[in-house]
Amino acid sequence: MNSPPSPEQPTPTFGTHTFGALNCARIDLAADADEVWPLLFDREQWMPRFVSKERLDGPADAVGERALYTSRDASGQAHTRIDEILCLEPQRRLVFRLALLDEGATTAFADWRLVPTAAGCTLELSVFWLDLPGPGMNWPAVQTLRQSYVAATQIVIEGHLTGIRDALAKH
Repeated sequence: MNSPPSPEQPTPTFGTHTFGALNCARIDLAADADEVWPLLFDREQWMPRFVSKERLDGPADAVGERALYTSRDASGQAHTRIDEILCLEPQRRLVFRLALLDEGATTAFADWRLVPTAAGCTLELSVFWLDLPGPGMNWPAVQTLRQSYVAATQIVIEGHLTGIRDALAKH
């Protein structure tokens, strides 16, 4: 009888290892949710590498909307992905599914939450993401890659929160 693989030595499927992680960050804002909410939809105001949004279908800024979002990476290369709104509770919560443009395969879920405070609100962004490294990567290499992705993703989501805070300061 075969025993299940240990967490240290998982058995790959089709020669690959799937990995994922949950990154989360929050920021206290001196603005109420009514002021912050519209900014979540206006990425040009707080996302420095934002290029464009093109709505594909579904109602605008509502559950079911699917849109193409294009942004630039640190090297200036443009990347486009599909964002689909899965959950929307005005002034409280907004959840997106992020997908690859060419395959439509889900790569991440972004969950924005606004919590009222005495001084304004707390904005939290949680991102659960998945990746499938190339065939033949050994487990230690996958773990190293995962750790670098976790660190890079944390920097990005903290930057998004700071960008929203800075955009609010300009208004």
